[in-house]
Amino acid sequence: GKAEIRVGDITQKGSVESIIEQIYNENKRLDIVVNNAGTYKPVTLDDDFSKVEEMINLDMMAPYRISFSLVKKFQNLNQKLKILTVASQASIKVFPEGLGYGVAKTALVSGLLHLERELKERGDNITFYRIYPGTVATEKMIPLIEEGKLQNPISLESVVNTALDLLSEKTPSRDVYIGYSPQNGIERVYLEYVEENGFNTIKVKDVDIIDNSFNPSKL
Repeated sequence: GKAEIRVGDITQKGSVESIIEQIYNENKRLDIVVNNAGTYKPVTLDDDFSKVEEMINLDMMAPYRISFSLVKKFQNLNQKLKILTVASQASIKVFPEGLGYGVAKTALVSGLLHLERELKERGDNITFYRIYPGTVATEKMIPLIEEGKLQNPISLESVVNTALDLLSEKTPSRDVYIGYSPQNGIERVYLEYVEENGFNTIKVKDVDIIDNSFNPSKL
């Protein structure tokens, strides 16, 4: 196959949407969109609120806006679309220095669940998937890991493989946490949002141990 690179600014309204429109018009189809852009920065009460707004704009508003625009476009088209959002363990856990990043990621997942709820009565051609990685040993994160600001990293490969399994419908749920456990190594926790009394409640559906010999200190 071939790959093309097109550059956009996810924080600017219409930037990525115009790229998506170009690709769709050129190919008359769009199969998979991966919402992965974002960043982590610690934010505490010692910081100015502008840092919270920066994180929300980048890690919540941008990917949510893109997903919203995709739903608006595809809800009336007779085409299948898969939207995979790379959320974070911060979406389902409360942790130190998370007043920006944690709030943004939690709000992002909430927004996506509400989008799904609105779509229930309108068709089934759009499917949402979410992955909730723990700390991932990417090039940008390794200095923070070495400084002790982030703990228990997992390999990038394990996250990529989980994303591929999600999109290939090889997982028992469409929401998967992947992280490091001292007891199990790298593990996947399959999450399920079950509707109870009109509200969605998150529950653990199953757990898989991916690599019980993994040692984060040897990355």
